[in-house]
Amino acid sequence: MKYLFCLAFLFCCLQYSTAQTSAYSLEPANSSPILSCSAKDSLLFYQKIKSIKNIYSRAEKTFLAAKQFIGSPYVSGTLDIYQEENLVINLRELDCWTFIEYCLALAVAAETLQPTFQQFVQIVQSLRYQNSSVNGYGSRFHYFSDWIINAEKKGLVKDITQELGGIPYEKKISYMTDKPQLYPKIKNSTTLQQIQEAQSRINQHPRFFIPQNQVTNIEKHLKNGDMLIFTSSKSSLDVEHQGFAFRDKDGAIRLLHASTTGKKVLIASRPLSTYLWRYPAMSGLIVVRVLNKST
Repeated sequence: MKYLFCLAFLFCCLQYSTAQTSAYSLEPANSSPILSCSAKDSLLFYQKIKSIKNIYSRAEKTFLAAKQFIGSPYVSGTLDIYQEENLVINLRELDCWTFIEYCLALAVAAETLQPTFQQFVQIVQSLRYQNSSVNGYGSRFHYFSDWIINAEKKGLVKDITQELGGIPYEKKISYMTDKPQLYPKIKNSTTLQQIQEAQSRINQHPRFFIPQNQVTNIEKHLKNGDMLIFTSSKSSLDVEHQGFAFRDKDGAIRLLHASTTGKKVLIASRPLSTYLWRYPAMSGLIVVRVLNKST
């Protein structure tokens, strides 16, 4: 066991080189970032992938991966611990965003004949960075709307909010450049330009949301594993929080998420509509469905 830990730790300390994967069509990465992870992350990957490998659909794989993280600690800022932008993999500690990202990446990796940790790392990179390229802080997606656009482009998910009766979400996104004091790294001119381009990309993309008072009407259409994205009441911010839909034994939809208040991954104690009403910072809901692998 000690030998396995040493091998995994050595792998994580080496400069990352991309791997070929048949899980889905990945554009070639344009960078070779430094990979930051722990030996435990590699072992956790193989433990979790084993449990979802034989599940048929990508959506089911994603949902099962999410349930396996229940009890894992909530820790914010795990991607920002280095001055330079590293490709961070941390399956031990999650926030609401990395929780979503790792679950989908695990599901995609599980579609290969022999899933490897290196393949998983490449998938995370493809989901996390514009053009799959780690090119500084600004190349990472910092608005979840941008992450959705990227994942949709790759054919992994579909924003079904409009189909559920959502109305146009016409807010202009500019939160990061409006509040540079919260994001010291955007003082760099290149980084600032990357963030401005991201905001422009989002603002030019048609978006929809379901207002808070209409969420009850669409709960019957939700499926286990649908991504529930909570829109922000702040004037220039797109999203406040995210998690997965979980239909309980009584048929009620609850939120499976990395909770800031509970400090771990858990299933919310209140049904979705009740949960949402408790948080004035959340104006409504975006629903994103995981797409199954095309044959």
